[in-house]
Amino acid sequence: MRAAVEASAKQLNYRPNLVAQGLVRGRSNTIGVLTQNMNSLFYGEMVIGIEQQLYQTAYFPLLASGNWNLPNFQTELDALDVLLRRQIDGLIILGGQLADARLQAVAAQLPLILVGRTAAGLKDRSLQIDNYQGAYAAVEYLVQSGHTQIAHITGDMSQTDAQSRYAGYCAALEHAGVGSDPRLIVEGTFQEQGGIQGVETLMERGIAMSAIFAANDSMAHGARLALFRHGLQVPADISLVGFDDQSNSVYCIPPLTTVRQPAFDMGAGAAAAMLRLLEGKPLTLPTITTDLIIRESTRPL
Repeated sequence: MRAAVEASAKQLNYRPNLVAQGLVRGRSNTIGVLTQNMNSLFYGEMVIGIEQQLYQTAYFPLLASGNWNLPNFQTELDALDVLLRRQIDGLIILGGQLADARLQAVAAQLPLILVGRTAAGLKDRSLQIDNYQGAYAAVEYLVQSGHTQIAHITGDMSQTDAQSRYAGYCAALEHAGVGSDPRLIVEGTFQEQGGIQGVETLMERGIAMSAIFAANDSMAHGARLALFRHGLQVPADISLVGFDDQSNSVYCIPPLTTVRQPAFDMGAGAAAAMLRLLEGKPLTLPTITTDLIIRESTRPL
């Protein structure tokens, strides 16, 4: 009888209804992934890491974009609500600005892993890098290369990673006896346009600078374009450093000096931790380190 049923199913190209199976078993076999920008190379690498870690397991990722950079942060709440109504078995959140209280409520409801951010009471569920140390290493390298007038285009300062990178920038200058100059600091957006506008603002201020540390690679790419439009060459006139080591940063001209945070490994580590939670095993999160990758966008003075 079993063989006859299986033969008929194959002949008719029958596929089991996973939703119906999930209702019976009390599981959907899906892991929600709340990302922030589907166009982002950085978040894209994280998602690929999650997908590959879940490949050939019982679970499949279900993605939604929070678009935290939009003026209305309701988009992120709506994306979270969509995922929760899909009866996901667990949730991985990449960055974002959801309030701690909302995250705590989600963690009480289902397994939760945070990537690139933390929340009160959820430190053991958060996979982060040392943004402070990464920024410190980048600025320290520039100082050791003879640069003292180092501008900083920050990320969105409502984000903890932007705050930590700014703090690392300031600390490296202070420890070198240089000190930070507020006129060399411009708030950006973590997007290319933020880098363009950051350079325009610095140019309007008219203060001399020999290097720029952008809080991520996207803004560094925008900054390089703005410098080009002003007739300035990288690194002949101004050295340029980013943060992330996006996949395209090695191919731009000149290749970008940057702080590498392994987005793929972060995504894979988050998915592996989620699987352990779902299997009732003790939660372990990998230690993720940053590396300064020196390329041709910087030069010593």
